[in-house]
Amino acid sequence: MRYKLKWIILFFLLLLTIVAAYQMYALAARQALWGYWPLLFIAGLWGCVVCLWFRRAEQDQLLGWATFSGTLAAFGFPGWLPLPLLMVVAFVPLLYMEQQIASAHSRPRRGLVFKYSFHAFVLWNIGSGWWIANASIAAGMFAIFANAALMSLPVVLYHQTRRVMPRLGFAPLIAYWMSFEYLHFHWELNYPWLTLGNSLAQLPALAQWYEYTGVFGGTLWLWLLNITAFSLCRQPSRSTRLQFGTCLLAPIALSLVLYAIRQDVGRPVRVVLVQPNYEPHYEEPATTEASRLQHYWQLAQPLLDDSTDYLVLPEADRKSVV
Repeated sequence: MRYKLKWIILFFLLLLTIVAAYQMYALAARQALWGYWPLLFIAGLWGCVVCLWFRRAEQDQLLGWATFSGTLAAFGFPGWLPLPLLMVVAFVPLLYMEQQIASAHSRPRRGLVFKYSFHAFVLWNIGSGWWIANASIAAGMFAIFANAALMSLPVVLYHQTRRVMPRLGFAPLIAYWMSFEYLHFHWELNYPWLTLGNSLAQLPALAQWYEYTGVFGGTLWLWLLNITAFSLCRQPSRSTRLQFGTCLLAPIALSLVLYAIRQDVGRPVRVVLVQPNYEPHYEEPATTEASRLQHYWQLAQPLLDDSTDYLVLPEADRKSVV
């Protein structure tokens, strides 16, 4: 029964992938944008891979935990719904997955941890970065799968470290993850958008304390919340509930106070921002630099006067303006 269901799911996922690919091809032929079709294509394609790669019935629970974790992260991160508090528990299923693997085996199973962590992070990356494929399907898929592989490394390293130094608890996981995020800001393949602290981007009133800690403070906060929530689920106690509530509410309360008492300082400036709304893939390349600059000027001229401090133009023609 289980295998029949898996083949049925695989059939519909393959059908979805083929339909999405055809729609993308047809839209490209008409020089039209793909819209949400890359999301369906990449999600369907990865679903087919999962059906063929994760075959062992005894590991279905691990797959369920990883899938749940990736789904929570995809919907909790900015882009779909303003539900950043989902990130407070998004990695709890991932920690359950790692815990089950560690408990079931006497030796570290780095490959197994990487496999399921990679699945969870692919789902997060698809849900949060699928739109890159609208610019280039190859670049979009590389960003999704390469970034998911890099995200899996801190979990694998933690799984190895806890065997050698169990007294350190979850400290190595936080250290490995924050080191990974720091690296992602400072190397040639930097892709810092999915920095965990960016989860509050749609609710800036909750992130005012970042002025003291930076975005890495948000990363640390969310990992502490996930770890505390994981401990609370495993061994509920009054002290753990108090720790979780304090860790959750104290930074939010501080942020709301800072947001309420915030006052603008300095001299106000008047800025004219030009947005010509060219379609970037087909319309803009068909125009000349001279015609675009003339169009910018026509849009900006009625708003320019002696009080204007800055005129901001699209970056595509920055060399022509300079």
